[in-house]
Amino acid sequence: LLRMAKIVHSADVDEDIDDMRLAFMSHPNTIICEAFRQIRTTLLFSGQVGQHNSILVTSPMPSDGRTTVTLNLASHLVKGGMKVLVVEANFRQPAMRHLFKAACPKIGLSSILLGESTWEECKFSVNNEFDVISAGPIPKNPAELLGSNEMAALVEDVATRYDIVLYDSSPCLIVSDASVL
Repeated sequence: LLRMAKIVHSADVDEDIDDMRLAFMSHPNTIICEAFRQIRTTLLFSGQVGQHNSILVTSPMPSDGRTTVTLNLASHLVKGGMKVLVVEANFRQPAMRHLFKAACPKIGLSSILLGESTWEECKFSVNNEFDVISAGPIPKNPAELLGSNEMAALVEDVATRYDIVLYDSSPCLIVSDASVL
């Protein structure tokens, strides 16, 4: 059984955090980041990380904080000595291009799955800490791409090159994308 820490809402902290998704960069010494350190520690000592290095981050509804959890957890896993890749598998509401404008290439996961680019061409580094593959151009058939043989091959390939791969997915009660993944 994996016990998770409670991540407080930004309204419940003294610090004025503009974007919770980037708290690891802007407010590394806050109670919010401490919650992610607790989650990291729980993961590392649960035995789960050694058994499975691909983790899907989803939630029931939009705006539940999937990207916040994914990015902050990635940063704290790196600080715990892990080599981490974040894959934005949310074609419905992609956020990485908005968050990391200068570093984020126009190509991404959809480009890889359509055979237009390799994952090495699509990845970029955040703070020289962890790598990210953004969603890329929004495809017409998200669930089909995520359930494709190309996606299965990508999951296998990156799992051999990183200690942890975090997949930032769509909400599971709204679309079938997370179920397919």
